[in-house]
Amino acid sequence: MSAVPPAAALPACPQCGAAHPASVLRCPETDVMLPLGGRLLDGRFQLIECIGRGGMASVWLARNVRVDRLVAIKLIRPEVARDDDMVARFRAEARAAGRIGNPNICDILDSGRSPIGPYIVMEALKGASLGELLAQEGRLAAPVAVMLVREALRGLSAAHRAGIVHRDLKPENIFLHRPEGSEPKVKLMDFGVAKFTDGSGEVRTEHGALLGTPEYMAPEQFRGAALAEPRTDIWAMGAILYRALTGKNAFGGPTVAATLLMVASDQPAPLRGLAPDVPEGLVDVVMRCLDKDPERRYADVAALDAALAPFDAPVRDLEPWRLVLGNDAPAAEALAPRSALQSEPHSGPHSANTTSRRAEPALPPRPRRRGLAIGVSVAIVLASYAAWRSAAVRAWIDDRAPVVALAETPHDAAGSTGASEQLPVPAPADARTRTDGDPRTVVDIPIAPTPAEP
Repeated sequence: MSAVPPAAALPACPQCGAAHPASVLRCPETDVMLPLGGRLLDGRFQLIECIGRGGMASVWLARNVRVDRLVAIKLIRPEVARDDDMVARFRAEARAAGRIGNPNICDILDSGRSPIGPYIVMEALKGASLGELLAQEGRLAAPVAVMLVREALRGLSAAHRAGIVHRDLKPENIFLHRPEGSEPKVKLMDFGVAKFTDGSGEVRTEHGALLGTPEYMAPEQFRGAALAEPRTDIWAMGAILYRALTGKNAFGGPTVAATLLMVASDQPAPLRGLAPDVPEGLVDVVMRCLDKDPERRYADVAALDAALAPFDAPVRDLEPWRLVLGNDAPAAEALAPRSALQSEPHSGPHSANTTSRRAEPALPPRPRRRGLAIGVSVAIVLASYAAWRSAAVRAWIDDRAPVVALAETPHDAAGSTGASEQLPVPAPADARTRTDGDPRTVVDIPIAPTPAEP
């Protein structure tokens, strides 16, 4: 026998105060959107509280009234629901996470379409993102940072094996979760701009479009989102490690254009100058991830995991969970031995079959033409960015709401350490702000085609 949904008060217009049936979304008198709290979505999910809001969607804490379980609902905004491309990206996010099916990925439970709009049902996570932890603590001890990143790599490895490139890895998309009655976990979130390398589920992306968060985007992403491949995610993990170890972004200017230029042409400030306690060997690992040539980065996630292993904590340090969960934090425990990550089969020109225990060959000399090509591409990006802004072409800045972040901290973007001249290009006036409050990130900008390399 199915549970009877609890009765909810009729939604009332916040302007005129008139109550309306639950099927009505806007007040017919004032044309104001009626509150969603308390409504029943598809007869199953009662919306409790909005816990995040962005340009594309809002995220709600909800209860599945049929099984009495808390979930998180990502609900696309009504005005965005009219954009077929945005709806397709929204659905692709659900397919991506569902296809991976890994304990270190935020689980997608269901998806559908309702009169309110398309929605995704996700597991409710208790804790906070790595981005929130870094905003609170500044930087982390090297063994703690390595431990958290290696746990995130398990989810990323599963994604790559499933033929999915994340394309938007950053501290805000790595979540420190404490399941009820289970050990704490690190979860990768938000596959909204993921690339399906087999082409089975990816939304069509124009050649030359920019997708991602500039501070964590690899140089090849500036030449077009379609060019992203698994080593693009390796770069992002290096940028995340740099931020976690130093408290500063490896790259980042006051504008998107300035950040693009810094990533393409600058090297980060010496890591040990900002964090002298970080071992030299770990610095080498981070800098190899951040090599501007994808061929010179680690071949795959398994190779990066093996390189990080000597710097991991011998005992699982639960201090990060204590910092974000307080009295709900778990007790200390021994670090369970991790099985070696398997190399994921890559598709495309950078295919590799190395294992996590196999030494990699010496790096080839740096090619000089590639740097020139990247520089030309960035110049085209910057010129196109200016044209795009002056023409007021729509920018999409997707929401990146933490899923039920019970220990929320205000987002505080870390300062950059790069040395490029900061170009005074203001953010576009029509750009919709993200949930994490950073209007510079996850931009979808059509740019001029990239010239072929000589």
